[in-house]
Amino acid sequence: MANAFCSVCGTILNRQSSGFPGANFLRVGTVDDIKLHDEILKPGVEQFTTTKVAWYHGVEGAKKAEGQLALGK
Repeated sequence: MANAFCSVCGTILNRQSSGFPGANFLRVGTVDDIKLHDEILKPGVEQFTTTKVAWYHGVEGAKKAEGQLALGK
């Protein structure tokens, strides 16, 4: 697991793992630019969808998985 840290405050921003090549696990709570969330950081995968709250209708266009999705497939 490789972590990327903010050069100003030291907060972990994202992680990459050799177990999930090509995947980047971003901590979205660390990003305060709403345009980035709307344009670039939109999730591509939703996991554990059978246990979501009733009011959440999902991310349009994202892959859905009842459990943990095997990334890269």
